Amino acid sequence: MIVLTNNPYSILMKSLKNSSLILLASMLFACSAETESSGSYSPTKKVEEVVETTVETTKETVSNTVEEVKNAVVDTPATTEAPSTPKPPADYSTLSPSSYKPVADPFPTSTAEQVEVVELFWFGCGHCFALEPHLKSWLKNKPANAKFKKVPAIFSSRWEFHGKAFYTMEALNVPEKAYDDFFRRIHVTKIGINNIDDLSKFLAKFDKDKELVENTFNSFAVDSQFRNAIKITKASGARGVPAMVVDGQYLTSQSDAGGTPEMFDVVDKLVAKVAAEK
Repeated sequence: MIVLTNNPYSILMKSLKNSSLILLASMLFACSAETESSGSYSPTKKVEEVVETTVETTKETVSNTVEEVKNAVVDTPATTEAPSTPKPPADYSTLSPSSYKPVADPFPTSTAEQVEVVELFWFGCGHCFALEPHLKSWLKNKPANAKFKKVPAIFSSRWEFHGKAFYTMEALNVPEKAYDDFFRRIHVTKIGINNIDDLSKFLAKFDKDKELVENTFNSFAVDSQFRNAIKITKASGARGVPAMVVDGQYLTSQSDAGGTPEMFDVVDKLVAKVAAEK
């Protein structure tokens, strides 16, 4: 389990004292999709190319703030807890139209009985890493009719290996600590996991031998899930991560909602909205 000694959103707001910088920083609150002409690991073409224009001084400010967030992490044993106090349905009548948008191409969900909430993320994204404690907190008392799942965003070949690594770990039924440690290894210890040898060595501490890891990574089941993640990434219309997709219909993010707590509030309201419309 990842624990932050300081609230990352508070750190960010304190560090951006100038109001104009706060506005610009909101544009950089996510890891944007990258353009890339080639890659060493590329079984598929990149989903899309996004060209972004940013203010370099603001980018540096946000980058330094993310470093503060990473340095505030302490290592504690991971725990897996079921939602303890489900929230009552939110009042979606107060939902601001500017806090979310329809997905580019609505896609089917994995459940008909509940409202599916998908987090699009990338292990290599510092913002996704900083979001983890807040996500875990939300999961403890998410709406009772919400079903959550992570989907690795695949914007380019650079993101592909981590996507397949995620589904490999799912297939191997590793504990939650493995996912936490994967994030920490990249963002705290600064040790990359970028190929099958790295992944095999990493999963060895969870009693997964190299042959099993390699066979699972190259399995039809993992490849199918990976390709579905590509479809979801493209269909969502997301321009970066982390992003939240509700019921395959609505997309929101920290920048859309105005912050981390606000994003989860929007998610709760979208869950209520979808449930009322079903």
